[in-house]
Amino acid sequence: MISGYFLYSKNNSQIDQKIKIQAIKILKILLISIAIYGVFDYLCSNLIIHKYDSTSEWIVGSAQPYFSFFVILRKIFIGTFFNNTLWYFHALFFAYLIIGPIIKHVNVKSMIWLVGFLFVFHIVTRVYAKNMDFSWYEANLWRSFLLTALPWMLTGYICAFYKEYIINHISKRILLILIAAGYLMQMVEYKLYNQSISFYFGTILYCISIFLLCIKKPEYKINNQLNFIGEK
Repeated sequence: MISGYFLYSKNNSQIDQKIKIQAIKILKILLISIAIYGVFDYLCSNLIIHKYDSTSEWIVGSAQPYFSFFVILRKIFIGTFFNNTLWYFHALFFAYLIIGPIIKHVNVKSMIWLVGFLFVFHIVTRVYAKNMDFSWYEANLWRSFLLTALPWMLTGYICAFYKEYIINHISKRILLILIAAGYLMQMVEYKLYNQSISFYFGTILYCISIFLLCIKKPEYKINNQLNFIGEK
């Protein structure tokens, strides 16, 4: 959402420039991270937990699965090579590549429908797949640029588009109520779905409500220690 919010501009050329700068920045971080975690995985596998006895065994046991063309494509677009927490960089990078044409050719009201569809599709299909215990289920399928990064970035962009309306017409009290309601809703969903997933409908509600509160009251400070950590 933050990325999408700061991407907003009334000038399309400025948006293109922002996308270029951020995409290159994320790609550099992504490539460096893959290299670092590749070395880390090798050292852990061979020297610490002794999963493999030699470099050749590590290549066969750890790296060989990546030799498949389709596996490589899947790792690039919806996953990671050595560390699952790096899915965020993959998702954000490819979201930057596709969000530009969407912003240029889709009006904001249509964006809202698109975001809603992607959120609903994400949660419904993921809960169904986990409950059915499909053998092909993999969290990174849903943590992709299409089902996670793009809808959240578009949400931030939409918030930036309606910034003046948010500041002038949405009550702070209403936002605080929605934040609490979203949190409680997530707890209920967790019990109902009997599944732990990245986000629920309640998560969407309170995250957006918190974001709108930040837009409406940017001077708010909750805790000095937390602010220090956030700034540093």
